[in-house]
Amino acid sequence: MNRLVLIGNGYDLAAGLKTSYEDFLVDYFKSAFLSVKKGKKEYEDAQIFVKNCNPYEFDSEFDKRMSSISSIAGLLSNKIAVFDNPKSQHFVSAQTKFEVTVKSGFLIELLRKTNKVDNWRDIEGFYFKKLQEYYKRIEEIPLLDNLFRNEETYNRYLDTIVDLNENFDQFKNQFAAYIGKISISLTGQNSVEPLTSFRKIIDPISSDNFSRFFDKSKTKDEVENIFVANFNYTPTFNNEFLKENYNEDNIVVHNIHGYYEKPEEIIFGYGDVSHPLYEKMESHGDDELLRFIKSFHYPQKKSYIDLMNFIESDQFEVQVIGHSLGLSDRVLLKSIFENENCKMIKLYHRGKKTDMSHKYMALSRHCSDKAAMRRKILEYDEKDVVNEKN
Repeated sequence: MNRLVLIGNGYDLAAGLKTSYEDFLVDYFKSAFLSVKKGKKEYEDAQIFVKNCNPYEFDSEFDKRMSSISSIAGLLSNKIAVFDNPKSQHFVSAQTKFEVTVKSGFLIELLRKTNKVDNWRDIEGFYFKKLQEYYKRIEEIPLLDNLFRNEETYNRYLDTIVDLNENFDQFKNQFAAYIGKISISLTGQNSVEPLTSFRKIIDPISSDNFSRFFDKSKTKDEVENIFVANFNYTPTFNNEFLKENYNEDNIVVHNIHGYYEKPEEIIFGYGDVSHPLYEKMESHGDDELLRFIKSFHYPQKKSYIDLMNFIESDQFEVQVIGHSLGLSDRVLLKSIFENENCKMIKLYHRGKKTDMSHKYMALSRHCSDKAAMRRKILEYDEKDVVNEKN
């Protein structure tokens, strides 16, 4: 039998790395503020424009307030900056140091709370939501009055999708740069310690689980080959792999979504091609609609081809460590979980049995045959925790 290990961002977070989207956004704005503090009157990139709006000197109180900002809520509520009100001096006080103009429409909406939902928690999902919204406008053109039922209207609506994609691409590149900064900090004394779950990936399967899940007439009870599909852009897992001197020929590690050092090759977008609206977008004929759909980028990666060959080669178990099993990876996860060779699914957790309910729900969304899915899942074990260090 074989073993497939899926590594997600929860693994990096459990290792103490600030790799969440919230961590990135907070760092992004704070870095812009500090750039102005260090002598620049203004900071500008493709997404934001920041300027010093207060003549008072920066002091220790400012530094204290800056260090206290660790969340999106804290960033937006702290009086250190005014967002999107560059001409409204009414909001500027002696405490206010910066005026921030967010130029990216996508980023503006990310920072807003919609129906009590934090848009930035699932950025790839939010992107697809906006893509659907803009595409529906194109679909509804035939229903408009004659005055607006024309090519000009179509091009205007298509431009909103082009703008969305450009904003999303800028975000991807900024995020990759941030992950690079985090990854560089892993060298030397700052490298993280392996988690207990890291060493468990080479543990043999128990005889009970082998008898329960696998066809004994078609495979051996020993773990013959281990394929680690690392969905992170960081080298965290790879570094631990090398540090532990795992030189076995039967273990391979692939960064399935690419690596921070090559942002142009990172797979970043959405992967639910089973969505009812997706088929319409694919049939529409404009490539801009499919620019960030993951299924078009996977075949270009050798790691994806190797993964597909691996799951077809023999019966295998899946271990999920720190992966949310979100819909943004559905096209790939569905291929794995519904493969007839997938016999057992082991879900690592964060130490609470209640967390498993969410994992089961997320897993269910990738499987059409619910009964078959339930037969594959290994029950909760308190020892299968992802957030323990050695």
